[in-house]
Amino acid sequence: MPTTSTVADEVDKQSTMSGIDDLPTTFTVGDFAVSAVGFGTFQGGDDNGKVKEAVSAALNVGYRHIDTAAAYGNEKEVGEAIKESKIPRDQIFVTTKL
Repeated sequence: MPTTSTVADEVDKQSTMSGIDDLPTTFTVGDFAVSAVGFGTFQGGDDNGKVKEAVSAALNVGYRHIDTAAAYGNEKEVGEAIKESKIPRDQIFVTTKL
């Protein structure tokens, strides 16, 4: 019988972020090195809690580059996950689009 998994479980299963410090960076912003691998939130929905859960899980496994956009309708959830993570904000890079 298949088990029900949460978004966080799926992020954990698919994550290879344990070696994030070894990833090449593509550019720097000031003194901040931005990882070539970001966590995308496209088609994550809006206001259903799944994006917040997924971003929280991604941050917990080592992602520090989060990609979102106003058109996705989930920037509030992304922001809540970042705030609740307690990771210093200067260690997280957020890419957004208008």
